[in-house]
Amino acid sequence: MTLLAWSTELPSWQRDALRRIAISDSLSDVERAAIYARLKHAHGIAVECETGCVHLDAAHLPAQADAERATILCGIGPVEHVDRLAAGQELRFGVDGITLIYGDNGAGKSGYSRIAKKLCLARVVDPLQGDVFADQASPPARVRIRYRLPGAAEPQSENWVDGQPRPAALARMMVLDSANARVYVDGKNEITYLPREIEIATRLGELCTSLSTELQTEADSIARRLRVAFGAGYAQTTLAGRLVARLSLETLLGALPDQAALRDAAIWDGARQDELAKLTLELAQDPVAQAAARRRIIAVLEALAAEIDGITRALDADAIGRLRARMAGAAEAAAAAGLAAQELFAGEPIPQTGEGAWEQLYRIARQFAAESGVRGLDEAFQQGDPCPVCQRDLDDQAVERLKRFDAFVRDAAATAADAASAELEATMEELGRVRLSTTAELDRNLAEYRALGEGEAGLADALREFMAGADRRRTGALAADQPPQLEALPALAPSPAGAVRAEIVRLSDEASALEARPAQDPARLARAAELRDAERLAGEIEAVLARRADLELRQRLQNCRTALDTRRISQFATRRRGELVTPELRDRIMAEIQRLDLGHVPFRFGEATERGRNLFDVALDAHRPAVKNRVLSEGEQRALGIACFLAEMSRIPGHHGIIVDDPVTSLDHQRLRKVAERLVEEAALGRQVIVFTHHLIFYQEILAAAAARNPQVPAIVNLIGKSDERFGLVSENDEPWIAKKVTKRIDVLRARLRAIPAGMNRESDEFRRTAKDFYTDLRETWERLVEEVLLNGVVERFSSGVKTQSLKEVLVEDADYQRIFANMKRVSEISGHDMAAGRQIPVPDLAEMQRDLEAIDAYRTELQRRRNDLRARRQALEEPPVARVE
Repeated sequence: MTLLAWSTELPSWQRDALRRIAISDSLSDVERAAIYARLKHAHGIAVECETGCVHLDAAHLPAQADAERATILCGIGPVEHVDRLAAGQELRFGVDGITLIYGDNGAGKSGYSRIAKKLCLARVVDPLQGDVFADQASPPARVRIRYRLPGAAEPQSENWVDGQPRPAALARMMVLDSANARVYVDGKNEITYLPREIEIATRLGELCTSLSTELQTEADSIARRLRVAFGAGYAQTTLAGRLVARLSLETLLGALPDQAALRDAAIWDGARQDELAKLTLELAQDPVAQAAARRRIIAVLEALAAEIDGITRALDADAIGRLRARMAGAAEAAAAAGLAAQELFAGEPIPQTGEGAWEQLYRIARQFAAESGVRGLDEAFQQGDPCPVCQRDLDDQAVERLKRFDAFVRDAAATAADAASAELEATMEELGRVRLSTTAELDRNLAEYRALGEGEAGLADALREFMAGADRRRTGALAADQPPQLEALPALAPSPAGAVRAEIVRLSDEASALEARPAQDPARLARAAELRDAERLAGEIEAVLARRADLELRQRLQNCRTALDTRRISQFATRRRGELVTPELRDRIMAEIQRLDLGHVPFRFGEATERGRNLFDVALDAHRPAVKNRVLSEGEQRALGIACFLAEMSRIPGHHGIIVDDPVTSLDHQRLRKVAERLVEEAALGRQVIVFTHHLIFYQEILAAAAARNPQVPAIVNLIGKSDERFGLVSENDEPWIAKKVTKRIDVLRARLRAIPAGMNRESDEFRRTAKDFYTDLRETWERLVEEVLLNGVVERFSSGVKTQSLKEVLVEDADYQRIFANMKRVSEISGHDMAAGRQIPVPDLAEMQRDLEAIDAYRTELQRRRNDLRARRQALEEPPVARVE
């Protein structure tokens, strides 16, 4: 069954939600609120908005555009506030072929990799942090990115701030590193790419789960408000008492008392008042009536004792101290946001831009722009858009200003201020909801108790004073907007809860004694109880009706949650996934497993749907449960993760780019080579491939694979290095020193000599360090010359084979040994050894350093000429001489 056919079985509000999901990449807050309102309306909850539904149809399911075209990431940088990465650097990427980014540990490579995981599609995303060694916390990371959209002739730039949504253009560019490879081994994973109709159903499931949480929060808030003692003092046998007793959290929606019935039971007039007065006089001496009166009083006092406990918890010194701390925290966060605003908006015409009132007004204007269809909350304003405030067309300057405004309300300082303000507001709301009986309620509820005698009247007065004092203290706390104002609050009187509970015990004993005595006319007792409860209900009818409305709303919210059950969505997604996804994904994963030499391990592909999410797992096909990380070697686990990543990547329509950050740790050389070949293969197919690595063998395997393909795959090598206290320095179209050939090393050393000032003091420590570094690298260059030029690469340090054919150009004579020995001895003495005081060798001057460099260059040139001669002479030895003919 297709999505369209399945949707006809859904309620109207869900069909409308499917339509909204189908026509947008992500639901805006406005669209989400519209779905939420229609859900509530469908379950009898009044909402103040349009509730008409437009169902999903075929027109809302167009073919996906640009399925075979991909965004090209052109560059990352400059970067601000990420680790200790140097400012002013841009890491550019090849737009075709493969980009190798080499960097030693600690050079800053990982900082760029973490940025990539934030911007692109990664299962594990690391938080971006600033310089942890700085005196103050860093602002949110700021990154300039450049990318070229499908069909565009030129790249475009975007300034991204951490905390903002990632650029939609990069949403399908996948990132693989060790942590992301690990998740494929450790458990189930959500399927990255799904056909359009499964994706829409999955998003509906995610929306239902999210709305369910929101509904539960709303229902819980109502429940907290309703948990206060209610209905104490009503007799269970009276009409009013029976109706009020049904106003509890346990009562189902259909069992709640009708509003009309409650109003009828609360009718009170002069005739009833006179009848109650007469019966009260007649029953004054009735022991059962007196006992019933005490039982009613006990119920009232028990409710008051619980209320006093709640007041004490909410208003004692500790509670006010917590409120003071939250108020101070909100003020500090607001001040931090204000400082950020001052820095960001220093040039704005109104100095208070960014402060509280401005932020509220801007958020309202932004909401208006979204609701009116100008720009969504997550969209940037463009030139020509109407301004949401003055409604004039925006020019370039206004657009940039609004972009700064958007960035500010989304950044960490403003977010922290909003969070602290919301926490304080929630605390204030909770304080405002604390049950506090009014004087009128106390007088009404304690009238019977007060009539018992002077002592009872005294306690009733004390309760009035306690409640009045608590009300003044709460009123002052709610009115406070600065922590010092809380210091001046009136003190909370000692809790009278103990005295109230002592009275409960006494009255209970009296009631028990009275109940043991013979009763008078039961009918008159029942009638008096009916009248007393009717009188009380008449005085409380509005509070009773408000409670009933809250109970009804909570029940309807719970019904909405029931309607958000995702089992039906999961069943559809599972069925369609089995038809459209599972066979392909399983076959691709198994094929990649074979390519990475894991065919000897029995694997089993599994899938599941949880809360509308589509999951898969590659488990060991064992006879009993087995944990992969306890059975597979570290290299096998890493290879499995890479295989799953490559399989998922290949299922996404179009050749979207991939970014790989050193995932080959623990792989043996053969698997490492296969991974390199797979990445180059993807680049050959037109996919942008970016590889971060500090693994020199992996680096060389990728370059070798790119050169070996026919046609060859373009490749560019960038270096990320460090210098003194600067990290993340980018050197474009370069290669690491350890991988440089002899000729390039000589060029580097020659350039380094030219950079030494002619007048530098030869006796200074700076010159000595410079010379030492120069001779250290010159010594390594001599070593590389032996391997690369003299021995013609027959045996290389980073190669797994011996090139016997290269012996054709190898000849080592005594003169070679003598020459190399003498030069290596000289450069080694000056490079990295701590010599005895009696054998100090003078630091060479620039002229000597130049002569030592020219010595290796001249020897290199001589060896190359000799190799050419050797090649011609020995090539003749590969064939027999021609016989003479006479």
